[in-house]
Order: sequence, then C-alpha cells, then structure tokens
Amino acid sequence: MTGYTVHTGSSDKFAVAWDRVFQDGVGSSSEGATKKAAKKKVVVQAKQADAAQARRRRTKKSAKRG
Repeated sequence: MTGYTVHTGSSDKFAVAWDRVFQDGVGSSSEGATKKAAKKKVVVQAKQADAAQARRRRTKKSAKRG
C-alpha cells in the first residue's frame, strides 16, 4: 500500500479526529441531527399554518356565496 499515512504513521491529531468521527452520539453528527430535526419541525409547522390559512380562505369564500 502507498500513501502518506501508511508510510509515516498517523499523528496524534489525526487519531483523535478519527476517533471523534466514529463516536456514538458525540460531536458534530449529533449536533447535525438536532439541527435537522429542528428544521424539519419548522417546516412541518409552516405547512400546517399554510393548510389552516387555506381552510380559512375556503370557508370565507363559501360564506360569501351562501
């Protein structure tokens, strides 16, 4: 095999970063999941608000016609 890491070995900084990537529930991956869940919640709330607004519009139109 060839490559810098294979021939010279890894540095301590590289090893710490490598371990951090594969830790369960710690670090940026869990932060990313939290941000993603929060964003999804905002999107769902916006869709619900749009649907409620559309229902109100339909109700107003039918009341005017009736």
